[in-house]
Amino acid sequence: SELYLNVRDTATIKATKTPETSTDAVRFSTSDKTIATVGLTSGKVTAKGEGKCTITVYSKATKATSNSAKANKIATVEVYVGSYMDRVIQKSVTELDVIFKTSTNVKSSDLIITNDTTKAAFPVKNVSIDKKNDKIVHVETYAELKDAHTYTVQYKETSAKFTATDGRVASLQVVPTEIVCGKEELIYAQLLDANGIIVESCTRSD
Repeated sequence: SELYLNVRDTATIKATKTPETSTDAVRFSTSDKTIATVGLTSGKVTAKGEGKCTITVYSKATKATSNSAKANKIATVEVYVGSYMDRVIQKSVTELDVIFKTSTNVKSSDLIITNDTTKAAFPVKNVSIDKKNDKIVHVETYAELKDAHTYTVQYKETSAKFTATDGRVASLQVVPTEIVCGKEELIYAQLLDANGIIVESCTRSD
């Protein structure tokens, strides 16, 4: 299993013994204390520095039994500390949502977008953290990405891929769908591809 944390975050790994009546002693250890420490008996993980380490959970006959004993039951949890990407969703030809495993605070210069086919790199114009979910970063690009190619978004040592829209219009959407009579309202007309990605948008206010 996997656990994603930011530096100074804590989490507790709970071990379930099988059968429940087992009298085995459960102990925890970490492969790298500079990345994350873990309580020997509590399973409480504290993130110390960015990177990856492994928490090993031992179920052994007694607390004095060696961790290397052949009869031990062993499970592992991969712990990632820092901002790791989960996935990228294209919202429009110039807008992406980059979703991270934990809350993040990235800058435009932190992200690299590369076309996997042409190897061309595309600069990021602007980024903003979603107001309701700080794991989501809204990304705006200078260039329109609408060639149906696969792109890689890179942040430090982590990356995620997405396939760009082909730019073909499949439907029209008008937002909002309801307006209040007598109230000035900004109306958006959006041309969408088959996957609901905005290919073109225009506005009008009357």
